[in-house]
Amino acid sequence: IGGSIAVILVVIGIVKFGGTPLRSNSFFAQQSSPVASLQKMIFTKIPISSAGPSFISPDGRFIALIVREKSRSALRLRQVSGAVEREIVPPFDGFFLGGVTFSPDGNNIYYVFGEPGKLFRRLYRVSVLGGDPQKLIEDIDTPVGVSPDGKRLAFRRHIPQAREDKLVVANEDGTGEQVLTTKQAPTVIGGAKWSPDGQHIAYPVFDKDDEGEFTTIEAISVSDHSPATITSERWHAVNSIEWLPDKKGLVVTGKPRSAPFADRSQIWYVPFPSGELQKITNDPNSYWNLTLTADARTALVVQTDLSSNVWVVPAGDFARGRQITNNNSEIGEICWTADGRIIYSSAATGRFYDLWVMNADGTSTRQLTFTADRHEHEPALSPDGRQLVFITSQAGLRSISKMNIDGGGVKELVRNVGMHSNPRVSPDSQWVFYNSRDETGSIAFWKVPFDGGQPVKVKEKGPCRLSPDGNLFVCAYRDDALDAPVKLLVASATNGEAVRMLDWPRGTNAVYWSPDGKAVDYVAERDGFFNIFRLTLDNGKEQKLTDWQTASPLWHFAWSKDARQLAITRDTRVDKLVLIQNFR
Repeated sequence: IGGSIAVILVVIGIVKFGGTPLRSNSFFAQQSSPVASLQKMIFTKIPISSAGPSFISPDGRFIALIVREKSRSALRLRQVSGAVEREIVPPFDGFFLGGVTFSPDGNNIYYVFGEPGKLFRRLYRVSVLGGDPQKLIEDIDTPVGVSPDGKRLAFRRHIPQAREDKLVVANEDGTGEQVLTTKQAPTVIGGAKWSPDGQHIAYPVFDKDDEGEFTTIEAISVSDHSPATITSERWHAVNSIEWLPDKKGLVVTGKPRSAPFADRSQIWYVPFPSGELQKITNDPNSYWNLTLTADARTALVVQTDLSSNVWVVPAGDFARGRQITNNNSEIGEICWTADGRIIYSSAATGRFYDLWVMNADGTSTRQLTFTADRHEHEPALSPDGRQLVFITSQAGLRSISKMNIDGGGVKELVRNVGMHSNPRVSPDSQWVFYNSRDETGSIAFWKVPFDGGQPVKVKEKGPCRLSPDGNLFVCAYRDDALDAPVKLLVASATNGEAVRMLDWPRGTNAVYWSPDGKAVDYVAERDGFFNIFRLTLDNGKEQKLTDWQTASPLWHFAWSKDARQLAITRDTRVDKLVLIQNFR
């Protein structure tokens, strides 16, 4: 069930490096911007062992890195000008580590820590010199923003029982909590950033309207708790915000909803308290996870090159898998036709996913959709193999559509659904089942008539997947207890009653039905390697189906209709850490 436990939204892009220092090949300058022009900025790739989420210290001397190796996360520190990484928090097997923030004096690092399968997270502080971390806050859902004097912390706390988010401030030791504002679901508060004078806290707000999901940026007064929208712009995505030291504005990485859909995430200047936003970069690169030094003269970003390929593996002989594509772009979800061909989503012709079909040996590739302003992905076939349901995405608006297997007869079935809807056609071809948020903001399980009509809510608290015979559905389930783990619920499709409850499989975010409907299959990372596992539902026993000794991420897979072949997509990912000097 894709993204049911933790969804990490990352904008992915490409940056080309020629030599050590490099400069952007495009320029967009605004005379009123307090940020330097691109002609003056210097972009330098930093050689690093694992360029995951990384953060620059206020004085620009150090970089804190979250490093994940063999399913274990650790926190390391290195000098910007050096090459030696020093471990600050040792690796923990199977635990989540993230949300890194330096204290204003650069002497300490705050980080968020939690167990996989649980939504409950804790805040810790550790000295940059190392030593035992100190637990500060028991329940926290974002990285902390630290006040300029280092004495107060700001963060988001989600209250699942009330379906609301609270922006909370506390003392540096976690005591003296105070709620500044509350947002009701489906509105969600993002990570908070304290202004340089300590008077305001800025944060992104994620919401949804008739045109789809969007993000705005707010700032709230610490003294009287009055919130104000900094810019009226609605963003397709905002992945980082940083205050400039003079408080004239913020530096934001993301993409406004008004921007062309083909644009990647760029760096923007957002004036404060209001004003017209200004584009700082304007190139094919994608910018995310930007952090600034205290004087804003240096920025640090992570950039990622990602490509995918499809492999086909004989069932029962997983060592004989063969790569059937030679692709330099991303490949998404896949499914099989009744005659043994593979339908998949790919951005092979540009920045948009189209639907394609090919033989199981990679030959006779044919494009099915040709839209120039949207994605088509998450394909699923009707039982008779004649029609295809899929997701269309355009500027944050996602819809479920269907079409004939030859690419004709396109019809929209449901408009404005959420991410990871995973549409599937019922065995009798009467319904399309999918996951999407309801009026309370919670993910629910829905169905809509295959020929179109009014959606019907099937079950609260999804996401879920319908079994191959249509008699059961399996769901990710979590009760309202504060630290309750996620469970695997098997329920009757007739009345919704629970049939059995199992522990959620370790190391995975998504489960799929096995071909016979007696088990669920899933990808899990164990000991640093990605493999496919099977959990039998009647006895809860896990079986390892593949034994691939590779760290390359494996995301999507599908069994052929006769269950004799398995198609998978495997990613090749290269992360780059880039230092931007003369930023201001």
